[in-house]
Amino acid sequence: LYAVDLIQKAVRWVVPGQNINSQPVVVGDYVYNVSHEGVRLNAINAITGKIEWQWQPPEDDAQIYDASNLVATSDVIFVEGGKRIYAVSLKTHQTVWTIEQTGHMALGDNKLFILSLRDGTHQDYDYVTAVALS
Repeated sequence: LYAVDLIQKAVRWVVPGQNINSQPVVVGDYVYNVSHEGVRLNAINAITGKIEWQWQPPEDDAQIYDASNLVATSDVIFVEGGKRIYAVSLKTHQTVWTIEQTGHMALGDNKLFILSLRDGTHQDYDYVTAVALS
C-alpha cells in the first residue's frame, strides 16, 4: 500500500508485504484495508504509514472472503468474513455486532445495504438486506 504526496509528486510512505484484498477506506486520519497475511483488518495512520491497530475475525470465520468493498461510517467499519459481516468500532477496535450474512455492502440513508447471493455462486444476486444503523 502506497501513500503519494500529490504536491511533492513523491511517495510519502509504503506499507510492504500486505497481500491486500480490499480497496482502502479512509476515515479521519486512518486508512483501513484488509490483508490476507494473518487475515486481518489494518488501521494505518494516514500521516506516518504505521499500522496502529488490527482486528481479526473469530477462528470459525477466519476467511475474509470478499473484502474488496469495505464500507465505514465515522465510528464503525464493516468487514465481510466467510460467514458473516462484522461491525467493528473505530474507537474500541472491538466487534460491535454481526449479521449472519455476506455480500457486497453499501451505505445510505443511515442503513447498511447488503447485496447477497442465494446460492453463493457469484452468478446472480438474489436479494438486498437493509440494516438500520441507529
